[in-house]
Amino acid sequence: MPRMTVVMPVFNRQSELRRALASLRLQTLSDFECLVIDDCSSIPIEPLVVELSDPRFRYLRNAQNGGPYNARTLGYRCMNGEYLFQLDSDWEAYPWALSQSVRYLDEYPEVDAVSGMHLRHQDSAMFVRVRGGKRIVGPEEYVKRNLVPDCVGAVRRCVVEEWLAKRTDYFAMEFHQWFTFGLHHKQLYVDEPWTRYHVDGGDRVSVGRNERRLDDYAKFIEEHDDYLKSVDAPFLSELLFNMWLDLLRAGRASERMRWKAISGSEMCR
Repeated sequence: MPRMTVVMPVFNRQSELRRALASLRLQTLSDFECLVIDDCSSIPIEPLVVELSDPRFRYLRNAQNGGPYNARTLGYRCMNGEYLFQLDSDWEAYPWALSQSVRYLDEYPEVDAVSGMHLRHQDSAMFVRVRGGKRIVGPEEYVKRNLVPDCVGAVRRCVVEEWLAKRTDYFAMEFHQWFTFGLHHKQLYVDEPWTRYHVDGGDRVSVGRNERRLDDYAKFIEEHDDYLKSVDAPFLSELLFNMWLDLLRAGRASERMRWKAISGSEMCR
């Protein structure tokens, strides 16, 4: 069993994928596997993995395009590692990223995830800093604080098993898995850059309107109805309002009414 599995979904990206794979080959930790999940691309992806001639890198292909989250779940099912590290195909991992992930998960048995920071490629600045260098956040603090901006994390295998027990047909919404994680587990944040964050991929699903991304909102509500009615977390109100606005702009009136009923908020009228 390798210490770490890296799951990397990809769709119609070649140059970005080459860059990401090259960064993994420079890792100081050698005991890892990387699962490249091709989300039914229309251009060749497998040759980029084969040309590495490295048995640690495996190519898997979705039978149909399901989105980045759906592709990740294929990787979750096929992983052999003790820990999971998630890397987007347009990111680069610094050479110490995997070794530091393993180190902290080994040193802090009370946490089930550890997150380092992204460094923006435009200005080499981190999105957020961790005061004091390290900070453990448990469920009580999680519901009271603002969501941490983009960071990159590794989790224990038991967490992956919990995620696979949830619905796996989301298109792109990763938040749902970290939402339930934060309600039940502790996470360590460290003030270290682990990845270089690029946004030059032309197919970023988080930009612009995508009907399948809007469908994720309905799935999120259906799966987490009880949590949304019982968890008092400020970030949830903001999240639901932003979802409601997206649905309003898309003309999806019936789903907007569902958000109003769940949130009970005046701002969703």
